[in-house]
Amino acid sequence: MSRSRRIAQYTLLTFACMALTLPIASCGGGDGGTDPVDPGNPIELSGYVLKGDVVGAAVNVHTILATGQTGGVIAGPFTTDASGRWSGEVPSGTAGAYAVVATGGTYTDEATGNTVSLLSELRGVVIVGQGNVGNATPITHAIFDNAVYRIGLGASVDAAFISAIGDMTTAIGFDPHHGHTRYTREVVFCRDRRHRHLQCDSGWLLGTSRCQPHPQPRV
Repeated sequence: MSRSRRIAQYTLLTFACMALTLPIASCGGGDGGTDPVDPGNPIELSGYVLKGDVVGAAVNVHTILATGQTGGVIAGPFTTDASGRWSGEVPSGTAGAYAVVATGGTYTDEATGNTVSLLSELRGVVIVGQGNVGNATPITHAIFDNAVYRIGLGASVDAAFISAIGDMTTAIGFDPHHGHTRYTREVVFCRDRRHRHLQCDSGWLLGTSRCQPHPQPRV
């Protein structure tokens, strides 16, 4: 494994741990590696916004610039329903990696049971032509940031996002970028920003965290 790939994987897992405790802060299409797209019909996309199920969030699909930064909106806003799901269409001929950016909405804080507002955006990516699913969660936000890091190392937009998703899937055992997997019995150990050890249900990987302090280092 090359040194740059090892660095990218380490950075990806670092972002994932930070996503547990940090508010999430604030990409033209990609450049290949996708299935053919029907040029005659709009393309339907869907996904979930999760930090708990985020209801009433506005989801926009953006281009991703060659630098990894978010470009203009090509579709949206689409509004999430009671389960946090959104769906919508992008123009025919669209292909490659596009940013999914969610803002606003409310969700139930599992620590308190209170309804709280989503105060900062969540980002994810949808690879149009490969599943057409784009979630926006703390962990997809971490994947997004890692892909931007890879672009800075010289990777193309599509290659950076596909690699970042693939490496995270390998690291945690399932693809957090697609579907709507809920809690499992698996336990994840991590450290927060203050270097406290935490024990969490793996549901935190999709933004629905159940964590408690753990006395012994397990990371």
